[in-house]
Amino acid sequence: MTVSNVQPQVSHGADNIPAVDNWHIVSLIAYCRPERFTAFKQRLQQQPFTEHHGDDKHAKLIITIEATTTTELSQRMDSLRDDPDLLTLQMVYHQDDSVQP
Repeated sequence: MTVSNVQPQVSHGADNIPAVDNWHIVSLIAYCRPERFTAFKQRLQQQPFTEHHGDDKHAKLIITIEATTTTELSQRMDSLRDDPDLLTLQMVYHQDDSVQP
């Protein structure tokens, strides 16, 4: 799996919550090879601003990725797609919490 070196340029305020003007969140459904499911989830935990929220016995996961730009989101999704244990990755939601001037 290719690990992205992109880190959001953010400062952290109270409770270590990033303080940024632009924040993008995507929700994804991933299917991976059942025999490599545990290894895939372990690698997923190493990805910055990436969480998995549920899975099932069929090697399906719900994942969210957060980033300060759509470019970062794309790079992180591409990084996941490059994983040899991933079969499919489908984006189901994108939220743009950018502050408008």
